[in-house]
Amino acid sequence: MAKYKVGDTAWVPQAGSTQVEIPCPVCFGKKVATLILGNDDHVILDCEFCQKGFEHSRGFVNEYQFVATAYPVTIDAVCVETRQDKEIVEYKVIHSECSSSSYKESNLFATKEEAEAVAKDMADKQIADESERENSRKRSVSKSFTWNAGYWMREAKKNRDEAERCDKRAQVQAAKAKKKEENSDGH
Repeated sequence: MAKYKVGDTAWVPQAGSTQVEIPCPVCFGKKVATLILGNDDHVILDCEFCQKGFEHSRGFVNEYQFVATAYPVTIDAVCVETRQDKEIVEYKVIHSECSSSSYKESNLFATKEEAEAVAKDMADKQIADESERENSRKRSVSKSFTWNAGYWMREAKKNRDEAERCDKRAQVQAAKAKKKEENSDGH
């Protein structure tokens, strides 16, 4: 036996998401993060967590916030099917000539409050799932920080060594130039 009939209004729970910008959970909007090495040295790195593509660190990340709502629908058709002595009821809502939706009876509610309570449960589950994904992403990003710290420290050392070599060559060249100048003045 169908719970609703054609023309009745029922409520559909919906848990959707909206994209918002929030401060980066790694650099807290500063666009850099400080990595403390095992010897207690502090290395300041560009925050890779809030980078997007080839852009620099932005200080924020885009996140989806889940919103629990309920919306009314008017039943346009009731389809009842019997399978193995079990009655399956489906309700159809026509939105336009090209668009319609079908709902199982378990997905429709008589009051907005009932539908909103179900929508809140749906959103809570989605939030828990998203939180687990976020924590997983943070764990994998921390490996990147240590690799980057090591890489840039190695590059800095290599460049300091190269700078020392260039300074020594410049000093040798300056000494040669001075010696040549002294020799040309003495003739």
